[in-house]
Amino acid sequence: MQMRGDMHIMRMIMEFRQDGGDMHWIAQTASEYGSHEGNVNQIMSYKPAAIYHHGSLTDSLFKAGRYEELKQRLEVIRATGVPVGLGTHMPEVLAYAEEHNWDVDFYMASVYNLSLGYDRVSSAITGKANTGERFEEEDIPVMYRMIRQVSKPCLAFKILGATRRCATQETVQAAFDEAFENIKPTDAVVVGMYPKNEDQPRLNSLYTAQAIRRAEALRHAKD
Repeated sequence: MQMRGDMHIMRMIMEFRQDGGDMHWIAQTASEYGSHEGNVNQIMSYKPAAIYHHGSLTDSLFKAGRYEELKQRLEVIRATGVPVGLGTHMPEVLAYAEEHNWDVDFYMASVYNLSLGYDRVSSAITGKANTGERFEEEDIPVMYRMIRQVSKPCLAFKILGATRRCATQETVQAAFDEAFENIKPTDAVVVGMYPKNEDQPRLNSLYTAQAIRRAEALRHAKD
């Protein structure tokens, strides 16, 4: 499970584990905390499998040229001993991190560049749904190309466009097929689920298995 490291989520994780749940947690730092180090230390008390730096804040610092500050924030995560990730909505961030050999183990990469033109603030921080965000289909092949170029594993997210590509199960399945055809075999996808009206975990597992088989067949055909 990939969830942000805020008080609400950590309470949910505590209750989940008390009830016998044992899913591995990939934690996102919570930018609203006054102390980045304090937030990371709090996350560590819940034994995450990995921690990555919040993408919207990554993009804001990157666009401001505050590269050393961003690297220092990654060093705080590295000091914990768990795998370190860098979240972003911008392909340029992945290119820069690779070129300058930043000390990260994986990237959390949005296929939509939501940070182009303005500094995005997560709705999880504001408590209000973001409106008028930039979801442009032209961004998708650009990020997939960058994901294939970088050497480190990537977790591709927003492949469903925050419900914009969920009109039918056919469009959902097509988005899964597109993702697995365009990421590396060492990569993965992250999708949100809301299984109130349908068994989305089952459907997404099915689409993932089918998409992986199709992607492998395409790779073999090219070889």
